[in-house]
Amino acid sequence: SPTPSKSTTNHDEATSLSSTTTRTDFLRNMFAASAALPILASSPRPSNAAPPFAIMAEELGYFPVKDEKSGETVMVPAKAKRESTDQAVELAKYLQSTKAVMFGAFWCPHCQRQKELFGKEAWKYITYVECSPKGYKSQYATCLSNGIDGYPSWKFGNGKSQGGEM
Repeated sequence: SPTPSKSTTNHDEATSLSSTTTRTDFLRNMFAASAALPILASSPRPSNAAPPFAIMAEELGYFPVKDEKSGETVMVPAKAKRESTDQAVELAKYLQSTKAVMFGAFWCPHCQRQKELFGKEAWKYITYVECSPKGYKSQYATCLSNGIDGYPSWKFGNGKSQGGEM
């Protein structure tokens, strides 16, 4: 007589297992062998793990924060991480003296990259307007009245404007 193949034998074992064991029994037996189950099951403390949204937001460069006045959740963009060059600081000071404004959105990767190009010291001199309604200190109406339709957008004191990263 032919010897059953390995896949047939496994299938037959699985069939007999499912007919004699319920899913709950199977899971109970699997976890009973685990030393961690009693610790996890008896832990009186709730988990302090961050929700996935917060983890994703941190990776994207913005953070959800509850506005104390309105009670709504607003998004705060991350601060620039890199050091500024002397040239970046001088450019930022010049832009400030000419009343240049950068319009952006907390979720915009180009805006975040523009901020990083300036660096943390130089960014202090940049006038930034948040255009997303869910952004921290949003000036959505100002963005609309200035015809902003992409980010980042720059408006200069001489009336000229430029879209995109500089």
